[in-house]
Amino acid sequence: TAIFRGGFSARAFEAVVAVASDEPAVDVLARLVERSLVVSDPLADPRRGDRFRLLATARERALQMTVERGDLAALRRRHRAFFAGVAREVDALLEAGRLGDAAGLESAEHAELTTALDETVESGDAQAGLAMLPPLIRASRMGLRPYAYARWYEPLRNAEPDSAPGVELRAALLVTE
Repeated sequence: TAIFRGGFSARAFEAVVAVASDEPAVDVLARLVERSLVVSDPLADPRRGDRFRLLATARERALQMTVERGDLAALRRRHRAFFAGVAREVDALLEAGRLGDAAGLESAEHAELTTALDETVESGDAQAGLAMLPPLIRASRMGLRPYAYARWYEPLRNAEPDSAPGVELRAALLVTE
C-alpha cells in the first residue's frame, strides 16, 4: 500500500500489492482497515466504489519496509502497469461517449496516474509512459484536466521514437501543441 500517494480502490490494491499469502487481497485489505492502518476515504464518490488511503505515518513505515525487503522496483512496475490500464479505460470511456464516467475515473485516479508517470520518467520505463500518456493527452483534449499531463510530454516525447507508442505520442502532441 506504500506505493499509493493518493487514495486507492480495492481493485488497484489487488492488482498492485503482492499478497504473500493465499488469502484474497480483499481480505488483507479488510484486515488493514480493521487495524486502522488503512482508512476508508470519506470524501470518495460512492458511485466509483470504496476508496482507501494509508495514513501518512503508516505509509512511511510501509515504504521503508518495502525498500528493506527489496520489493520496491517490482511494486512500482505493477503500479505503472495497472495505471496504464486505467489511462486506457479513461480513453475507452471517452470513445464510448461516456464523458462523465471518464471524468469520474480520471478524477479518482489522478494522483496515482501522476505518480505512475513520475515513476516512468524516474525509472526510464519509457514503454509504460508511452502506454499511459497518449490516452491522457486525448482525455485532456476532450476537456478533462487540460494541460494536467503536460510536464511529461517532453521527457517522453523522444523516448523510443520509432516504436508505435512513440509515434502515437508524437502525433498526439502535434495535435495538442
